[in-house]
Amino acid sequence: MPDPSALPAPPSQNTPRTSIDLHQPAGLEPVSIAKPWGRELWFTGVEARGESLVQTSSGQIPLSQYLAMGRERVCNGRELLLLKILEPNPAPVLGNLYLEAHRSKHEVYVVTHVDESAWPDGIGAVRLGANQRLRHQFADDEAFRRAFLSAVRDYEAIRRAADKGTHVPPQAEIAKREAMEAFTELVSVRPGDVVNVPPWQPHSLQHGVRVVELQTPTFERLIISFAQRVLTQEHWDSDEAIMGLDLAPAAPPDVVPVAQGIEQIGRFDDIAAWRVSIGPHRSMNLDFLPHYAACICLSGSVTANGLTRHVEQACLIPHAALPLTLTNPTAEPTVCLVAGPAATTAPA
Repeated sequence: MPDPSALPAPPSQNTPRTSIDLHQPAGLEPVSIAKPWGRELWFTGVEARGESLVQTSSGQIPLSQYLAMGRERVCNGRELLLLKILEPNPAPVLGNLYLEAHRSKHEVYVVTHVDESAWPDGIGAVRLGANQRLRHQFADDEAFRRAFLSAVRDYEAIRRAADKGTHVPPQAEIAKREAMEAFTELVSVRPGDVVNVPPWQPHSLQHGVRVVELQTPTFERLIISFAQRVLTQEHWDSDEAIMGLDLAPAAPPDVVPVAQGIEQIGRFDDIAAWRVSIGPHRSMNLDFLPHYAACICLSGSVTANGLTRHVEQACLIPHAALPLTLTNPTAEPTVCLVAGPAATTAPA
């Protein structure tokens, strides 16, 4: 009797029929997506703009085809979280991401590199949360919001004029942009730092700061402002975003040691993420993942259920392949990120 987990992938016009063993980890091949500010590498993306690939013993197949074999067998019926790398251009302003907020989506950044041509001291930045000093200068939060929105509208007028080819004096653009940016906080980050972005918090990763990003599997955002032409929509969402912002101070990184070599770096209603450090030639069993696991290597090399991944290589451990065992096959320490739908119990 054939193994029921080794199911034929549905044929498509461009992909030959193949067989996938869901008791094995699947290597994830990222797709590179150009952005005005740099690029994103999607490891688990399925969109019209691009689709990640899954490595199989007989070649690569689109991620959507892999998932079509059955979310119960691959993800235990859960949605697949989003795993990507953000690589902003190192040029100031040009490499700054949208200032945006989300209604429901959670994001976790792990800083992997700070470009020293942009940040000579190796300390980069992310714009995160409201400026508390400025906030307390207003009579109340509604007055702060109105002033923030007014500054954004002033800058938007200059931005749209420039986008239409109208000459805008550089100093005028800079002055309006800095007046707008004053309403948010600039937080310093170094390689290894974790940044948690909850819903309704304004945020913008800055130029030259490369991160691995984990996020809940929802596709929504509200653009507050952008120092370039927005290519994906005709309007900014400044009114709704600013009126809905959480103005409380940005919370410190939620990094909690839960076991030797394991730190929980984010836990939300739908996903949780851990940073795992493994000594030379050591193994670690992660038996607390109930649905599936996405894993990406940050340093060194790691073998996940027999599949070796090197720096910035990722894999998916389908439900049928759990539990997850991570092994460091080298004589140097290794660090990787593991994420999946939130477990009902945390590791002990």
